[in-house]
Amino acid sequence: MKYRNIIILIDDINRINLNNFAFGLNRILVIEDNEINKEKLKYLHSIRWKEVVDKYYKGAYLSEYSFCEYTNNKDKFINTFYFIDTEKITKLKYFIRESSTKRAYIICNSEVETKLRKELPNANYCVVDLEKNIDKERRYYCC
Repeated sequence: MKYRNIIILIDDINRINLNNFAFGLNRILVIEDNEINKEKLKYLHSIRWKEVVDKYYKGAYLSEYSFCEYTNNKDKFINTFYFIDTEKITKLKYFIRESSTKRAYIICNSEVETKLRKELPNANYCVVDLEKNIDKERRYYCC
């Protein structure tokens, strides 16, 4: 299978068990089906995550681990959430359960944070207004 990403639009995210939506794929985004989130989907790959990470966690670099996106290779393991990603949640749950000396950090907006706290209560949260870090202007390059 070439692509292993799924986007699930659902009317009420509170009515489902997010644990039932992890299948070992790359990403499974579970998103409430409304106009705001459909607009946000346009900018899914336009967030300047490295700038956000650098602002709050000095010395963090891209990670080679599957359970986090950034790390300082010591004790901070950082993930970013623009939407709920059930695959990331599953990997983080396992990491938190098995690694008592290392800390999981999550960068997200306030809406996602309230949902994630139910699934990952032991993680450390950095709530950020991500709209300030999105490149909404499309750039096209040609030869």
